[in-house]
Amino acid sequence: MIITICLSPAFQRTMEFSKLTISKVNRSIAAHEGAGGKGINAARAAAREYDEVMALTILGGPRIQQFIGYCEADGFRIRYAKSPSHTRTCCTLLDLNEMTCTELVEESPEVTMETLDEFSSLFSDAIGNDGSDLLLFSGSIPKGVPARFIPSLVEEGTRNGSTIMLDMTGQLLLDSMKAGAGFIKINEQEFVSTFLPADTAAGFDIIKAKESSRRIFEETGYKAIITRGAEDTWAFDGYEMLSIPNRKIKGLNTTGCGDTFAGAFLGALANGTSYIDSLDNAQVAAIRKATEDIH
Repeated sequence: MIITICLSPAFQRTMEFSKLTISKVNRSIAAHEGAGGKGINAARAAAREYDEVMALTILGGPRIQQFIGYCEADGFRIRYAKSPSHTRTCCTLLDLNEMTCTELVEESPEVTMETLDEFSSLFSDAIGNDGSDLLLFSGSIPKGVPARFIPSLVEEGTRNGSTIMLDMTGQLLLDSMKAGAGFIKINEQEFVSTFLPADTAAGFDIIKAKESSRRIFEETGYKAIITRGAEDTWAFDGYEMLSIPNRKIKGLNTTGCGDTFAGAFLGALANGTSYIDSLDNAQVAAIRKATEDIH
């Protein structure tokens, strides 16, 4: 089973405008709402590739059943810990005249310890003991969540033999890496700020960064995927750092493209697809998200 962990879900509302003008009344020509948040977006993409997908999340407020319905319509199951706070709403504004995408992000509410205890129990119940699960940890960490919470879940999943994928950055990524082994998905800017902070201040050297990334992941035992926007994706397969050519596109709705990449990669991997072919599948899915999907 593929299980995504999402502590910051959201109702994601996408609105299209023929032209978006700041400080004016703007009337949309189309609108769509669905379930969002990094782990939820990834679960949706994974479900397009693989049958057994579940998202673990936190929900609150009067619209819980509507959120669950959105997820089920997208082909994956959801289990949630109850929050005393309402699930947030985020908006994506698409300007078809300028071909721009603007995101309005509502921060996640603070999480209580009671909710986290319930979430931990859900996690323990969900993961199997046969080593067949693929666990994706992604998304921002709301207020109230202890620094060791996610690394402790990574440790538990690792003990149960699950394959871990980390889609995060900064100290949380460094702490979680110590707790397990598997895959890391990160973009170029996040990689430099997390692993090469001195280079961020001194100026970015692409050749040095590529060699450093190979050495870093070779030492940690992680396979890694470093997305670089329109440029080639770097992929460390455990032995060497590869460059995977990217397709040049002009996408409009880029919201969740990285999440789609992660989910589609895991979905293909779960189907027995090779590492490199799973990466190619993920790129295709992310492009489709940017160019075709409204949500």
